[in-house]
Amino acid sequence: MSRSKLLQQPAPAAAAAPLPPYPSKAELLACLPADLLQYKPAKAWGSLALSLGLSLLAYGLGTRIPLTVAAAPLWLLYGLITGTVAMGCWVLAHECGHGAFHPNRRLEATVGFVLHSLLLVPYYSWQRSHAVHHANCNQLEGGETHVPSRIESATGRWLADLA
Repeated sequence: MSRSKLLQQPAPAAAAAPLPPYPSKAELLACLPADLLQYKPAKAWGSLALSLGLSLLAYGLGTRIPLTVAAAPLWLLYGLITGTVAMGCWVLAHECGHGAFHPNRRLEATVGFVLHSLLLVPYYSWQRSHAVHHANCNQLEGGETHVPSRIESATGRWLADLA
C-alpha cells in the first residue's frame, strides 16, 4: 500500500496508552558513570597536542608531493589522510563549543576560537547556530536539518508517490 493511502486511512478507534514522560536531563545524567561527567584537562591537552602535531606533519608531507598528473593517486591518499587527521581538530573544536573541553571557560573559548579559525569556521557564530540546532534537534517544525516535506506540498506529494 502506498504511503499516501496510508496517510488517508482513518485513525484506529481505540486510543493507545499514553507514553511515559521523557526522562529529564538530570535523570539521564544520573545514569552515567561519575567519571564520564568530570573534566580531564590533561587528556584534553594531550588530544589537542596529538591532533595538531599530526595535522602539521600531514601538512609538511603535502608540501613534498609534486603537482603532476602522475602524483594524482598520492594527492587522493594525502587528502584522505589529512582529512581524517584534521577531523581530530574538528572534534576538539566542537567539544569547546559544547563546553566539554576544559573547566576554564575563557581558556576553552580561546582554544575553540583558534581551532575554528584554523579550520576556517567562525567560532562564535557556529557556537550559537549549533546551540540552536541542538535545542531544536528532532523537532519536525523547529528543526534546521532533516525537516521532512509536508504531504500537502508538491515535494511531499512527489515523495509519497515515489515511495
